[in-house]
Amino acid sequence: MKIRSLFATALSCLVFCSAEAAAEPFPAKPIKLVLGFGPGGGADGIARLYASELQNLLDTPVIVENKAGAYEQIAGRAVQTANADGYTLWLATTGGVIQAPLLRDMPYEPTKDFTHVGVIAEADAVIAVKNDLPVKSMDELIAYARAHPGKLNYASAGTGAPSHLLVEYIQSVTGIETTHVPYKSAADAATAVISGAVDFAVVVPATSAPLINAGRARGIAVTAKQRLPDLPNVPTLEEGSIAELKGMSVYAFYAILGPKGMPRDVTAKLNEAFNRVSLSKEIQERAVPMNFRPATSSPEEFTARIASDTAVWREVIKRIK
Repeated sequence: MKIRSLFATALSCLVFCSAEAAAEPFPAKPIKLVLGFGPGGGADGIARLYASELQNLLDTPVIVENKAGAYEQIAGRAVQTANADGYTLWLATTGGVIQAPLLRDMPYEPTKDFTHVGVIAEADAVIAVKNDLPVKSMDELIAYARAHPGKLNYASAGTGAPSHLLVEYIQSVTGIETTHVPYKSAADAATAVISGAVDFAVVVPATSAPLINAGRARGIAVTAKQRLPDLPNVPTLEEGSIAELKGMSVYAFYAILGPKGMPRDVTAKLNEAFNRVSLSKEIQERAVPMNFRPATSSPEEFTARIASDTAVWREVIKRIK
């Protein structure tokens, strides 16, 4: 009887403790934010900025974990196989969620194998040309390319990189043909424009703005809804006359995904928290010199965006496969 009583007491304690743990409000331990890039880059800067604000909002540590390589696949796989409790999240980009899965086989399908939390930021790019190219706008670049088919070449940060795919998109909707010259990094691509080794390139503002403002290259357009503060004299694609390029106002997005099957209340709490961070004055102010735009969305809007963006990029990627 004594043994039976002790067993019953232990079982009761186990059930009570398990129920108490299950009822513990989220978050009750540190959250890990995984990204597919190394320290020091643009994505890393955004991750650490959001992590700092998020841990103040949720009153729990938020740890950034860099798992660079394989077109964000290493980071995505680490999150895909984690417990679906909301404590392991993937800060992914357009490249990792949409472009890479279209370019190569991945061990997951972003639409089906993850919980979508939301888009948190968007980034822009600059189309820059070498100084002795006789064009001063996107309209003039397209006109020049049409008048000189096959003559122009452009640099990218590598085959399949957003800087490559964006030019392929431009070519697909305008009918121009230029030659792709892949480099190892965005910095190398910018250097190629400055030196005159290539005619033009798509480069990020952080890299290109100082060079353009110093007169070492010419900015002819930005992929943004409004002109960038660092490049007030460079027009947006919306300001040009090429109808096919209007509406193409975002170069890349940054979004949060979790393992498939996360509880709805946890997903909703995380979505609300990230949206609040994006809307905060601190983030709005710090985003300007970091050349990104804080964004908000619902999980459903993010899912819809993956579908619509995938349809666009699938047609572009057919050109290079």
